[in-house]
Amino acid sequence: MRKKLRLTREQATLLEDSFRAHTILSHAQKQELAGRAGLSARQVEVWFQNRRARTKLKQTEADCDLLRR
Repeated sequence: MRKKLRLTREQATLLEDSFRAHTILSHAQKQELAGRAGLSARQVEVWFQNRRARTKLKQTEADCDLLRR
């Protein structure tokens, strides 16, 4: 079983700020961000995939709430 990655506050802030600017990263952006955050490009890629999924889920829940009213 793989150990869950725990981000530092600085890493999380860097990833969130980058996500606000670009929800999808190019290969070069991924490599650059990984280097700055001290993570692998794959870890950055998976974090962005999960973050997009969370955003989509929250939007879907908000849409359902509006329809129920």
